[in-house]
Amino acid sequence: MPDEKGDQQYNDFFNLFNSINDATFVHDLKGNFLEINDTAASRLGYSKDELLSMGPQNIDSPEYAEKIADKIKKINKHKELTFESVHITKNGERIPVEINSKIIHYRNQLAILSIARQLLTAKAVSLSFHLLTNRS
Repeated sequence: MPDEKGDQQYNDFFNLFNSINDATFVHDLKGNFLEINDTAASRLGYSKDELLSMGPQNIDSPEYAEKIADKIKKINKHKELTFESVHITKNGERIPVEINSKIIHYRNQLAILSIARQLLTAKAVSLSFHLLTNRS
């Protein structure tokens, strides 16, 4: 007999996970994505299935991707880490992000929960201001 309470908790978790407005990832210590929320898939332009066959090294710009193994070691040692990176969308757009990562237990293994908040660069803010003030 299925555990209805367990199923409901699982569904509640995924509803919350997919309601987060920041791109949210769970990956193992080898750098393979285990879960991704809807925001991550939408922002990056990939399907969830595509992202689940990838890892952070596939969505970070090359200058940041080469540092991922070192970041994973630091997160594992200190249990959490906040750092900046640049995500690359499926169509090649660069998205500056601040990533807050933390060691968690996920499905009976250690994993890393990473929440990537999109950063507005000074240039983007200036451009937005310029566009807004010159609309009329």
